[in-house]
Amino acid sequence: MAEFSAGDLPNFSISHDLFSDITADERFPTLPEEELANLRGKNQNQNTSKSTKTWLKFFNGWKVQRNEARKLEDIPCHELDAILCRFFAEIRKKDSQGYEPESLAVMQCSLDRHLKNCGRNYSILRDREFANSRQQLEAKARELRAQGYGKVFFFPIILLLFCVIMAFYSAEYFGNKNNSQYFSLPFFKDNSLTEQCPITD
Repeated sequence: MAEFSAGDLPNFSISHDLFSDITADERFPTLPEEELANLRGKNQNQNTSKSTKTWLKFFNGWKVQRNEARKLEDIPCHELDAILCRFFAEIRKKDSQGYEPESLAVMQCSLDRHLKNCGRNYSILRDREFANSRQQLEAKARELRAQGYGKVFFFPIILLLFCVIMAFYSAEYFGNKNNSQYFSLPFFKDNSLTEQCPITD
């Protein structure tokens, strides 16, 4: 195997002159406000932007029917709160069905986001000037849930059912040819029930 001396190895060196022409201004450039706005716009979630446009269009369609020509962002706070109260109470789908309560929350956030994008320094989600419209929306959501709208979480029911089935298996109720053992459970102790439901092999 050939041996190499230190003199046979190539010399590598990095010259600091390569970076000497980079000034502080080039390293930390001052970006114009328009470019900053473009960067923020690109970072905005597309679904969020779409949701904002969708619900704003829905609000605009409703206010036209109520003879309200002003834009959402041009309505004073005290008037906007009253308008939102009526809007939250009256909104329906095209088939006259109610919206899911979760959809109402998304709608409220979308309108608030539009106001923020327009440079308004108030929030319909937090400011006390819009307490009435928030209460109206909460009441609407409770009414819809009472009518059966909203997400139903089946996991607790499935978990309970699974535990019952496992209890049956562990007690060897399943797979046993003697079906009378089904009725040895506590809730079948009533003899009248077994008399009404005779068990045959």
